[in-house]
Amino acid sequence: MTVRSAVVVAGVLAASVGAALVVGIAAGSEPDTWFVDAGATDGARAPDGTQFVSSTGFDGGRFGTPTSDPVEGRLGDEILRTSQIGMASWSGEVAPGRYRVTLAMAETYWTTPASRIFSVDVEGTPLVRDLDLVATAGVRRQLDRSVVVEVSDGTLDIAFRASVDLPTVSAIEVVPAG
Repeated sequence: MTVRSAVVVAGVLAASVGAALVVGIAAGSEPDTWFVDAGATDGARAPDGTQFVSSTGFDGGRFGTPTSDPVEGRLGDEILRTSQIGMASWSGEVAPGRYRVTLAMAETYWTTPASRIFSVDVEGTPLVRDLDLVATAGVRRQLDRSVVVEVSDGTLDIAFRASVDLPTVSAIEVVPAG
């Protein structure tokens, strides 16, 4: 990992790595933590104060058109109204170890069930299979799905596969799982 800048505040190391902000415990004693605002050109702060960085780490896809209607969920409207769609994968550098990976998703385009259906694997482990966001969570409502995985090669990999239309994600959270 190439660190371009680092600041330690209250024992927490915040380092700029390429286009992403990586947050972890000071002195590198803990693996990296990622908070990515998918589809955003600027980072945003969640209601709990967590700073999310602009969209980074995606292979393929494009930014979704942000909705003008409010999106409900724990991460707040600013993060949830943006999305990355149609991507094949996401990857981020992390130290070897166990991580809890959470995808925050919200359907901001389609309003009827079966309009968008997709699957996601994290490090080869199924996270969701044939997910229909409208049928599962409703329109413009956050749905979180999490899995704990082991990373041994220094890169956490998430693969997206479409069944109907294109996969979508609003945010990715990667935190050490101890």
